[in-house]
Amino acid sequence: MVIGSRNRRVLFCNQAAADIYGYPAPRDIMALTNSFDLIAPHDRDRLREIRETRFEDVEPPGVFEFEGLRMNGEIVHI
Repeated sequence: MVIGSRNRRVLFCNQAAADIYGYPAPRDIMALTNSFDLIAPHDRDRLREIRETRFEDVEPPGVFEFEGLRMNGEIVHI
C-alpha cells in the first residue's frame, strides 16, 4: 500500500509495497519527492488523469492497472 498526498508526496508505504518496488524499506519510498517516480513514464499521463478525477466530482475507476517503476529501473505490473 502506498498513500500519496495531493501534492504527490508519499505519506505512507508498507513493507509489501517497498518489496514490490524493490526498495529496502518503506522509508526509502517515503523519501521520494514525487510519488509518480513509482510509475513507469509511459503510464504517468493516464494515472495523472485518474488521480485528478479524485479531486473533482467525477467517479474514478474502482480498479485500474498500470506499470510501476522499481528502484532499479525495471518495470513491474501493478
